[in-house]
Amino acid sequence: MITNECLDAKIDQLTIEDIAAICSWVQTPEILHRVSGDIADCLTPDILQNWRTIALITLASPAGKPAAFCTLSGQEAPDLPKNHIEMCHLIVDPCRNYLRNGYQIVTLARSVAQKFGYEYLCGRVAHGNKYGLALAKYLTAEEVTGTAPWDIGGFRWFRMKLSQMKEAYYGC
Repeated sequence: MITNECLDAKIDQLTIEDIAAICSWVQTPEILHRVSGDIADCLTPDILQNWRTIALITLASPAGKPAAFCTLSGQEAPDLPKNHIEMCHLIVDPCRNYLRNGYQIVTLARSVAQKFGYEYLCGRVAHGNKYGLALAKYLTAEEVTGTAPWDIGGFRWFRMKLSQMKEAYYGC
């Protein structure tokens, strides 16, 4: 069982204030397009709730006042192998350090995915998302664009073998 006490994170437990804060990070259609196929002027609580409904689990880190958010899902990409989980909708507070907080949420996602028995963490990055591409490079993720059976066009796809990712310790 994964508990919030062991991780400095919120797992499937966002408050109304957290939802408002996360939505405030995505204030234009262009930014929303970097993290979602949804069409709207900005991220709304309804869109965020839809992501949460589809997801296996939602993560926000750190637990006090989130600086980053993502979901883990096995349902958004068709033909995703059973040993893969997709990290979706990774968003970082634009007032915070993107690489540091992005790395922390990916590391958290890695820990959670391993506890669920997955071997690979994968994700797609919109071509124009320079922050997402920089994070994938920083994480030394393997690019599988055009070669993966779950590849949905219009994105660059990356994956990481969970057992080979850098270790992170959360105190439990």
